[in-house]
Amino acid sequence: YQEGVIIVPEGLNITVQDIKEDFLDAVKKGSLKGNVKVVFGEATLGYFNDKNEFVPVDSEEFFKDGKTIDIVIPYPEGSSKNDMFEIYHFTDEGEVENCKIKARTKEGLMITVDHLSPFAVAYKEAANNTPARPSYKDVITIVVSEDRAQESNPNTGAPAVDITGAGMVVLAAAAMFIGKKNK
Repeated sequence: YQEGVIIVPEGLNITVQDIKEDFLDAVKKGSLKGNVKVVFGEATLGYFNDKNEFVPVDSEEFFKDGKTIDIVIPYPEGSSKNDMFEIYHFTDEGEVENCKIKARTKEGLMITVDHLSPFAVAYKEAANNTPARPSYKDVITIVVSEDRAQESNPNTGAPAVDITGAGMVVLAAAAMFIGKKNK
Protein backbone atom coordinates (compact mmCIF):
# COMPACT_ATOMS: atom_id res chain seq x y z
CA TYR A 1 0.00 0.00 0.00
CA GLN A 2 1.55 3.31 -1.08
CA GLU A 3 0.19 6.53 0.37
CA GLY A 4 -0.37 9.35 -2.08
CA VAL A 5 -0.14 7.09 -5.15
CA ILE A 6 -3.25 6.78 -7.28
CA ILE A 7 -3.36 4.86 -10.54
CA VAL A 8 -6.48 5.45 -12.64
CA PRO A 9 -8.21 2.09 -13.25
CA GLU A 10 -7.84 0.97 -16.86
CA GLY A 11 -10.80 1.83 -19.08
CA LEU A 12 -12.10 4.75 -16.99
CA ASN A 13 -12.03 8.18 -18.60
CA ILE A 14 -11.27 10.13 -15.41
CA THR A 15 -8.34 11.87 -13.76
CA VAL A 16 -6.61 11.35 -10.43
CA GLN A 17 -8.20 14.61 -9.26
CA ASP A 18 -11.66 13.22 -10.18
CA ILE A 19 -10.97 10.15 -8.04
CA LYS A 20 -9.86 12.30 -5.08
CA GLU A 21 -12.97 14.49 -5.38
CA ASP A 22 -15.20 11.39 -5.52
CA PHE A 23 -13.51 10.07 -2.38
CA LEU A 24 -13.96 13.39 -0.55
CA ASP A 25 -17.66 13.45 -1.53
CA ALA A 26 -18.08 9.91 -0.14
CA VAL A 27 -16.31 10.86 3.11
CA LYS A 28 -18.62 13.86 3.52
CA LYS A 29 -21.61 11.48 3.26
CA GLY A 30 -20.01 8.97 5.67
CA SER A 31 -20.42 8.62 9.41
CA LEU A 32 -17.30 10.55 10.51
CA LYS A 33 -18.04 14.16 11.52
CA GLY A 34 -15.82 17.03 12.64
CA ASN A 35 -12.15 17.29 11.60
CA VAL A 36 -11.74 14.29 9.33
CA LYS A 37 -8.37 13.54 7.76
CA VAL A 38 -8.22 11.74 4.41
CA VAL A 39 -5.24 9.90 2.94
CA PHE A 40 -5.22 8.49 -0.59
CA GLY A 41 -3.32 5.43 -1.70
CA GLU A 42 -2.97 2.42 -3.93
CA ALA A 43 -2.58 -1.27 -3.07
CA THR A 44 -0.37 -3.63 -5.05
CA LEU A 45 -0.42 -7.40 -4.72
CA GLY A 46 2.88 -9.27 -4.57
CA TYR A 47 5.36 -11.12 -2.42
CA PHE A 48 8.86 -10.66 -1.00
CA ASN A 49 11.56 -12.84 -2.57
CA ASP A 50 14.66 -14.30 -0.85
CA LYS A 51 16.44 -10.95 -1.20
CA ASN A 52 13.53 -9.18 0.56
CA GLU A 53 12.60 -7.43 -2.70
CA PHE A 54 8.91 -6.83 -3.43
CA VAL A 55 7.78 -8.66 -6.56
CA PRO A 56 4.35 -7.58 -7.92
CA VAL A 57 2.04 -10.30 -9.24
CA ASP A 58 -0.92 -10.22 -11.61
CA SER A 59 -3.83 -9.54 -9.25
CA GLU A 60 -6.35 -10.83 -11.82
CA GLU A 61 -5.29 -14.39 -10.89
CA PHE A 62 -6.45 -13.80 -7.31
CA PHE A 63 -9.90 -12.46 -8.18
CA LYS A 64 -11.15 -15.02 -10.72
CA ASP A 65 -14.70 -16.35 -10.35
CA GLY A 66 -15.72 -13.80 -7.69
CA LYS A 67 -12.95 -14.69 -5.24
CA THR A 68 -11.92 -12.17 -2.59
CA ILE A 69 -8.80 -11.62 -0.51
CA ASP A 70 -8.14 -9.93 2.81
CA ILE A 71 -5.62 -7.08 2.74
CA VAL A 72 -4.21 -4.97 5.55
CA ILE A 73 -3.87 -1.27 4.87
CA PRO A 74 -1.30 0.31 7.21
CA TYR A 75 -2.49 3.01 9.57
CA PRO A 76 -2.04 6.37 7.81
CA GLU A 77 0.90 8.50 8.83
CA GLY A 78 -0.12 10.66 11.79
CA SER A 79 -2.93 8.35 12.88
CA SER A 80 -3.33 6.09 15.90
CA LYS A 81 -4.85 2.63 16.21
CA ASN A 82 -7.41 4.26 18.56
CA ASP A 83 -8.72 6.67 15.91
CA MET A 84 -12.08 6.23 14.15
CA PHE A 85 -11.59 4.95 10.58
CA GLU A 86 -13.49 4.48 7.35
CA ILE A 87 -11.95 3.00 4.19
CA TYR A 88 -13.24 3.83 0.73
CA HIS A 89 -12.39 1.89 -2.41
CA PHE A 90 -12.77 2.93 -6.04
CA THR A 91 -14.60 0.24 -8.01
CA ASP A 92 -13.83 -0.85 -11.56
CA GLU A 93 -17.13 0.78 -12.60
CA GLY A 94 -15.97 4.18 -11.35
CA GLU A 95 -18.04 4.22 -8.13
CA VAL A 96 -16.82 4.69 -4.56
CA GLU A 97 -17.67 2.02 -2.02
CA ASN A 98 -17.27 2.07 1.75
CA CYS A 99 -15.35 -1.04 2.84
CA LYS A 100 -16.22 -2.84 6.06
CA ILE A 101 -13.21 -2.96 8.37
CA LYS A 102 -12.91 -6.59 9.48
CA ALA A 103 -10.16 -6.09 12.06
CA ARG A 104 -7.64 -3.66 13.49
CA THR A 105 -4.31 -5.43 13.56
CA LYS A 106 -0.95 -4.30 14.84
CA GLU A 107 0.02 -3.54 11.23
CA GLY A 108 -3.17 -1.81 10.09
CA LEU A 109 -6.81 -2.13 9.05
CA MET A 110 -8.00 -5.39 7.47
CA ILE A 111 -10.62 -5.32 4.72
CA THR A 112 -11.86 -7.82 2.14
CA VAL A 113 -11.68 -6.84 -1.53
CA ASP A 114 -12.59 -8.40 -4.87
CA HIS A 115 -10.19 -6.21 -6.88
CA LEU A 116 -7.44 -3.64 -6.30
CA SER A 117 -7.79 0.02 -7.18
CA PRO A 118 -7.37 3.39 -5.42
CA PHE A 119 -8.24 3.62 -1.70
CA ALA A 120 -8.95 6.49 0.66
CA VAL A 121 -8.58 6.10 4.40
CA ALA A 122 -10.59 8.66 6.38
CA TYR A 123 -10.01 9.04 10.08
CA LYS A 124 -10.93 11.22 13.01
CA GLU A 125 -8.38 11.43 15.77
CA ALA A 126 -9.29 9.96 19.14
CA ALA A 127 -8.92 12.19 22.19
CA ASN A 128 -5.94 10.13 23.35
CA ASN A 129 -4.22 10.04 19.95
CA THR A 130 -0.65 8.79 20.00
CA PRO A 131 0.29 8.50 16.33
CA ALA A 132 1.47 5.11 15.16
CA ARG A 133 3.40 6.79 12.32
CA PRO A 134 3.79 10.53 13.04
CA SER A 135 3.74 12.73 9.95
CA TYR A 136 1.46 15.09 8.07
CA LYS A 137 2.46 14.18 4.50
CA ASP A 138 -0.31 13.86 1.89
CA VAL A 139 -3.15 14.42 4.39
CA ILE A 140 -6.18 16.53 3.55
CA THR A 141 -8.38 17.66 6.44
CA ILE A 142 -12.04 18.33 5.78
CA VAL A 143 -14.65 19.63 8.20
CA VAL A 144 -17.76 17.48 8.01
CA SER A 145 -20.83 18.92 9.74
CA GLU A 146 -24.27 17.37 10.06
CA ASP A 147 -25.75 19.92 7.59
CA ARG A 148 -22.96 20.80 5.21
CA ALA A 149 -19.41 19.73 4.45
CA GLN A 150 -16.60 21.80 3.07
CA GLU A 151 -12.90 21.34 2.64
CA SER A 152 -11.26 23.76 5.06
CA ASN A 153 -8.57 24.30 7.62
CA PRO A 154 -10.13 23.34 10.98
CA ASN A 155 -8.09 26.00 12.82
CA THR A 156 -8.71 29.03 10.63
CA GLY A 157 -11.64 28.11 8.39
CA ALA A 158 -9.50 28.95 5.36
CA PRO A 159 -9.50 26.56 2.39
CA ALA A 160 -7.58 23.38 3.15
CA VAL A 161 -4.20 22.81 1.57
CA ASP A 162 -1.78 19.92 1.63
CA ILE A 163 1.23 20.54 3.82
CA THR A 164 4.10 20.35 1.36
CA GLY A 165 7.82 20.13 1.93
CA ALA A 166 7.95 23.89 2.50
CA GLY A 167 5.26 23.61 5.14
CA MET A 168 7.16 20.80 6.85
CA VAL A 169 10.29 22.97 6.98
CA VAL A 170 8.27 25.72 8.66
CA LEU A 171 6.76 23.23 11.12
CA ALA A 172 10.17 21.71 11.89
CA ALA A 173 11.70 25.15 12.43
CA ALA A 174 8.83 26.14 14.73
CA ALA A 175 9.19 22.92 16.72
CA MET A 176 12.96 23.46 17.13
CA PHE A 177 12.39 27.07 18.23
CA ILE A 178 9.79 26.06 20.81
CA GLY A 179 12.03 23.22 22.04
CA LYS A 180 15.02 25.57 22.52
CA LYS A 181 12.81 28.19 24.18
CA ASN A 182 11.48 25.62 26.68
CA LYS A 183 15.02 24.49 27.61
